[in-house]
Amino acid sequence: MKIIILTLLILLFINFTNSQSNPIKIAVISTEKPNDLGYNFQVNDAKVAVEKYFNLSNIFYYSAIDKTKSEQFIRDLCEDGFKIILVPTLDYTTQAKKVATSYPNVQFLVRGNNTVTNNVIHVNYNFVGANYITGYFAGLVTKTNVIGYIQPGPKSMNNYPGHAFYYGAKNANPNVTMYWYTTGSWSNPEVSGGATKKLMEEYNVDIFGQTQDDMTVSITAVDQGHIGMGTNGFDQQKIFGDKISFSYILNWTDCFKDFITNVMAYPDGNWPGRSNGYGNFDNTFMPVTFGRKVTPEIKQKVDDHIVYFMNLGLLKAPFYCDDANKYIFSETLLNSDGCILPAQFQNMTDPLPGMTWLGNYSIPITLREVPKSFTYGFVIASGVLIFLSLILELIIWLNKNRSVIRSASPVFCELIVLGGIIVYIGIILWTIPPTNALCNARYWLVSIGFTILIGSLVVKNFRIWLIFDNPELKTIKITNYQLFPWVGGLILINVVLMAAVSGAGDLSVIDAMGIDDLGKYEYMQKCQMVNGSKGTIPLYILLGYFAVLLLIGVFVSWKIRIVDIAEFNESKPIANTLYAISFSLFVIVSLVASPQYYIDQQMILCIAGLFMTTAALGIIFIPKLYALATRQQTKNSQSSLYTKKKSTIASARTSNSKNQSDSKDSQNQNHNPMQSEFTDDSDLSEVDQKLPESGQTLSNNRVFELGSGMSAIALGSDFTSDSDPNSIDNNNNNNNV
Repeated sequence: MKIIILTLLILLFINFTNSQSNPIKIAVISTEKPNDLGYNFQVNDAKVAVEKYFNLSNIFYYSAIDKTKSEQFIRDLCEDGFKIILVPTLDYTTQAKKVATSYPNVQFLVRGNNTVTNNVIHVNYNFVGANYITGYFAGLVTKTNVIGYIQPGPKSMNNYPGHAFYYGAKNANPNVTMYWYTTGSWSNPEVSGGATKKLMEEYNVDIFGQTQDDMTVSITAVDQGHIGMGTNGFDQQKIFGDKISFSYILNWTDCFKDFITNVMAYPDGNWPGRSNGYGNFDNTFMPVTFGRKVTPEIKQKVDDHIVYFMNLGLLKAPFYCDDANKYIFSETLLNSDGCILPAQFQNMTDPLPGMTWLGNYSIPITLREVPKSFTYGFVIASGVLIFLSLILELIIWLNKNRSVIRSASPVFCELIVLGGIIVYIGIILWTIPPTNALCNARYWLVSIGFTILIGSLVVKNFRIWLIFDNPELKTIKITNYQLFPWVGGLILINVVLMAAVSGAGDLSVIDAMGIDDLGKYEYMQKCQMVNGSKGTIPLYILLGYFAVLLLIGVFVSWKIRIVDIAEFNESKPIANTLYAISFSLFVIVSLVASPQYYIDQQMILCIAGLFMTTAALGIIFIPKLYALATRQQTKNSQSSLYTKKKSTIASARTSNSKNQSDSKDSQNQNHNPMQSEFTDDSDLSEVDQKLPESGQTLSNNRVFELGSGMSAIALGSDFTSDSDPNSIDNNNNNNNV
């Protein structure tokens, strides 16, 4: 015997010396990261203890490996020179044993029960017994006689741990009933915590057992003032103190230490007494602890029952031989002692009398609604702006015959404001919870509103350009009826493109998860093109169409800068409007294209829509409202068109034409009288001219007919201070324009 011990010490010394020069590489593979303060923490704690004990630095902890890739991962470890692979989890046992057949020089310690081979040893512990004793304690301390259990369930593990827990509680307290949920996972804090809360709130459960790697179940119970139990192998009293009344502890350290010691001494695996390991209450693997608030009587009962349990022997444990098994198994499956085999028990899934399975718990997915402040803010702002726009519509209608409004084409002014109102309505729809109809209405209203606003602005000023940019001095008559089809055509293009966007793109509301700061079990409703690949092209065409419309507007505003009558010269406000819109679009695209929360993007779009629309209406109409308020209306409001301040270009033209008019003044004494008159006939505008009664002259004037019964004279000369606003001198050369 002494010779054997001496030989073993010599071998250990030799291998220890070799390990210092060529450190052995050891891998520990577990289910999750070691921060669960549970099963995985205990595994990692053993790894750290072994590092210190053997003074090794080449021990590595791996976790959360995809099961479909785990076999190849273990093969790669073997190829990388790892000589010991510890797999204390059932998740990777099958894969590790398969790889072991290809690498006989690598020693494996795996969780489970099976035959020992030259390079595979199995280790397990009395997991069923641990749940049974935990249940026994729960039966003693429950106040409601209602206990709960949370476990992964089939696919991860059958339901037998919950059965063992219930058997233990029933032996301690025959009046208990049990409710349990399955979670489908060893570690999912959200699901296990939610299931625990529901059992407490709806079923009056006051103490829980669990088969989960983390402590979420007990922590949730403790937070509600209930007794907590450490049921995942970690001494939870180190964290929660006396709130944890009972714990069983899984001590992997001695197991790892013994295995590594033997491998170092016998690298080929042929050490004496090689066998599988099994942890139980009567060895160092699975000790139990009690909180200070637990009464001595309860402690004694539990300790006594553990002794009783161990003396029965594994095959005669209470959960194998209880009479309740007859409800699930026929008597032909029971042995002579009335017991079932461990394999039969581990296949149990059906509940026993007094047990209620509530199914797989899933966390209800909750809707993150649009913030009320977001909706209220934009609805109120848009509502106020709509109200002001309606007042503006009324002002335009009431003052349609005054020169300030008449020269700007009242009908098109009304259309411009109408476009703004439609945009405001679209923005309101943009801020309220979406539906399929609202998703489409948002885009339709905003796009059509902008088309009417910008299109009417462009078309009405396109008419002014055609009339006044007229070197041949031809009479040009362009009525509103002639312009309406152009506005209608612009709207039709918008309609066709939007129909393609919403139709081909299938613009719909979707439930989006994983965006913004949504929780794991929250979703947000958002509008999105389901067939994005089909809807993107018409959407880009629509955006390009708006860009072209803006460019045309800029061009027209530049061209009408030559208009001689300031009343008709809106180039500056139009240009400012289009510049403001273009700048806003540039900022919007930059902001939306950058990483943003979805709700922030919607806020940016709504703010931009309000700003662009309000800025456009303000730039165009505030000067007109100011003019209406400050200029005194004449008896004949139409004639005031000829008395307004001239534009800069008009002044330049006046100086060039004044000399010509003076030289021809004496020759123009006998002209045909022509009465200047405005009518409201949309189909015909007449301009009659007559000689002024005074001796005033007007040289180089041009008369043009505008729509809505509006006639305009592009002035190229001065009016003297005593001009009659209803009379215009015309020279011989131009009196038949």
